[in-house]
Amino acid sequence: MVGGTEKSLRRVNVGVKAWQDNLTGRNDELYTDVSFGYTQKFVLGYTLPYIDRKLRHGIGFSASFSRNREINYISEENKQQFFRQDDFLRRQMAFGVSYTYRKAISTRHQAFLTYHSENVADTVARLNPNYLGEGRTAVHYAELVYRLDYIQADSWQYPLVGQSFRGEVSKAGLGPLNDIDFVKIRLKGAKYWQYAPKTYGAVSLLGQVKFPNDLPYAASRALGYGDDYLRGLEYYVVDGTAFFILKNTLRRELLNFKVRLPIVPKKFSNLPIRVLAKAYGDMGYGYSKLGLRGDLSNRMLYTAGLGLDVVSFYDTCIRFEYSINQLGEKGLFLHAKLDM
Repeated sequence: MVGGTEKSLRRVNVGVKAWQDNLTGRNDELYTDVSFGYTQKFVLGYTLPYIDRKLRHGIGFSASFSRNREINYISEENKQQFFRQDDFLRRQMAFGVSYTYRKAISTRHQAFLTYHSENVADTVARLNPNYLGEGRTAVHYAELVYRLDYIQADSWQYPLVGQSFRGEVSKAGLGPLNDIDFVKIRLKGAKYWQYAPKTYGAVSLLGQVKFPNDLPYAASRALGYGDDYLRGLEYYVVDGTAFFILKNTLRRELLNFKVRLPIVPKKFSNLPIRVLAKAYGDMGYGYSKLGLRGDLSNRMLYTAGLGLDVVSFYDTCIRFEYSINQLGEKGLFLHAKLDM
């Protein structure tokens, strides 16, 4: 079935996430994520942040496997189109190792080397021969990534004052493992400041570019995927090889209090809650060499809105946002991650 909606218990997923902090007493972490049902997933990872006495060098590894009965095989009119069937349509597997160097608390260097494998059913290749490129049903490639993180702010998860930066350069396609071959550069910077008591401003700029411009569909996802979206355009995607997003937000703290929780251990019994009202405006642009798949490609995009942020333990954030986009569409959106 292509498109449409279907209500069925066969599409239910059941899963569990688990992690063990400080597994060996060296602040290391073992984590796993397992899901069964309509979509199946297995993730296992381990990080050891420090392997030296000066606490500067760290290592990690990860392994993942997933298979899906539903797949986003193409985009039309800036909307993802899905195909589904009872048999599994896509299988993905990845194995990776990582290295971390942190000389100062505010700056972190990371390198990742990952092997990727993806297989799709023949039906997917017939529906979109460019899904993996050239009508292929399987690709295997290695990817090397270098990432630099810098943050100097009052909070790493929900900053109100300070600045942050992330730069990333990656190369997919190494040696004989080069079925997918591109170079990606991704930069993001954000500035946070206080205007007045309980009043805060923030601006962030994110940009990404991939070379070459004629990549398979699965490697050409730009705006609207993951966290790379304009607030108010959550239901749309722009496929291409380059994009930027500029976000501006003004926040005002309305409430700041604690709730005492019964039963739970005393250490966690006081639940801090902050509520902030906000106004925001976003703009962005997604570039496609062929200008395909919708009117939102290769043009400036604008959105704006009002919302509430509810912030609690470890600066976890629930966002309620009422947005309007340049298409004149309005909607209320709920998110569980920081928007900047």
